[in-house]
Amino acid sequence: MKQVVWVGNAKEKLLEFPKSVRKDVGDALFIAQERSLSPNAKSLKGINSGVFEIRSSHNTNTYRAVYAVKIGKRIYVLHCFQKKAKKGIETPKKEIDLIKERLKEAIELENPMSKKIKFEESSGNVFEDLNLPHADELFIKAQLGIEVFQIIEERKLTQAEAAKILGVKQPEISRLKNGKFNHYSVERLLTFLTHLNHDIEIHLVPTANKIGKQRIMKEERIDLN
Repeated sequence: MKQVVWVGNAKEKLLEFPKSVRKDVGDALFIAQERSLSPNAKSLKGINSGVFEIRSSHNTNTYRAVYAVKIGKRIYVLHCFQKKAKKGIETPKKEIDLIKERLKEAIELENPMSKKIKFEESSGNVFEDLNLPHADELFIKAQLGIEVFQIIEERKLTQAEAAKILGVKQPEISRLKNGKFNHYSVERLLTFLTHLNHDIEIHLVPTANKIGKQRIMKEERIDLN
């Protein structure tokens, strides 16, 4: 999984957004960490390739988060802002200029001898970074959900075929592909994986920490084709 790096005040700005928007951005960034592209993320025009814009709406407001994926092995979140333009969907020039500056800073951060640039590395759980309730549970659901999604993609299953295997209706497959993993319980996502020819093993490990961590460990997939 790729590491997320917050450049400048991108994280602080994002934390000012409504919870539902932060959740949408967290989902999209997690999917990017797994080297996939969320349906909520689109290539940002006028910028180098590999820069994407996550769009989310709340009430009548539109919010955007911009990240870059082709700089080293990390994902750099460059800028987060509320779009206030009255017309069109184009990103305002002042925001584009700031994104370009942050992109230069992100490239500079790949250099061990770089000048001092404000940035923050992710905790390892993007949902925790965004101060979302039940962040550990969201992280587990995202790990399981993206695994289901990737298996469906790798096997080139149609939505009808995947729905039949999982025992759900076709709209549920669209929901999975759109990264809406929080609509499912952990138990149901585990059941989806067993239907996709995966065994589930649960290991309990004592910890010296006050509260234990939840994590998913997976082995290489067997080619069933």
